[in-house]
Amino acid sequence: MKQSTVKINDHILKRENFSIGPEQSISTVVGLAWSPPGLAKYRRCVLAVLTSGLLLSFYDISPQGKWTRVAIVNDCLNSYFKSLIDDEELRLRKSNIRSFTWCPPLKVPIPEQDATSYAVPPPESRWGMYLLSVTNDDNDVILLQARRSTDPTSASLYSFEVLSLTSLYEHTENQNVQPGSIFSSALRNRARASFMSPGPWIYQPTKENKGVCSAIGNVAITLGVKLKMVRHVVTLILDNDQTDSAVKYKARCVSEENTSYGGLLNNYHLTGALHWIHTVSLH
Repeated sequence: MKQSTVKINDHILKRENFSIGPEQSISTVVGLAWSPPGLAKYRRCVLAVLTSGLLLSFYDISPQGKWTRVAIVNDCLNSYFKSLIDDEELRLRKSNIRSFTWCPPLKVPIPEQDATSYAVPPPESRWGMYLLSVTNDDNDVILLQARRSTDPTSASLYSFEVLSLTSLYEHTENQNVQPGSIFSSALRNRARASFMSPGPWIYQPTKENKGVCSAIGNVAITLGVKLKMVRHVVTLILDNDQTDSAVKYKARCVSEENTSYGGLLNNYHLTGALHWIHTVSLH
């Protein structure tokens, strides 16, 4: 069977990688969400906007009162995968963003002896660290840490660091198709992550020497019509080697697909947005 291709501007693209969205149509907004307070200048929020061209951008209001794009998250993914993947088409799929969600800010706990004092807590305890979870066109769940640059000579107002990458796979054993068949493979290749919702962080002590705290959180993802869960374990470490005085802690993350919920919804087809319901302690 001959594989079909599409020629665009003298570039040959495989048919399976051709998307009418990025190449031909005018991009429209498919998702937007405010960041937690404190990420933008003067501790304001940044607006993250995802378009049908699979491009995730940050927007902020300029002093003239106009919305201005201040960062493109896809550029971070492209730089990250450039050193890992030689295949340009695969790198493009991994740099395209299908969905995103802001995780709750990860805050450094205040020591008990300082909790009752009148001293102002440090920014890491008041505002926290800003974590953004995205899925790409290759069904990878990527956890990013977003920072606002404090260097006036920096080319970008925001920087991003990839903390973890978890690949998701759509299993077809419970579907009415023969496993290993061409149709089964086609269904698996067509499944894409469409919606995400983050759960709360559960803090726990850490055993690392320079570790300040550790937190466990889950992100729910709709892959095709099935529910997937990714478990993040983030450890905050005091980083004395940072040249930037505003950055005192480094985040390390270990992520994996979470199957402990037992697949209770395997027999259901899910559509639409997800929302994580949880209670918040006031103490």
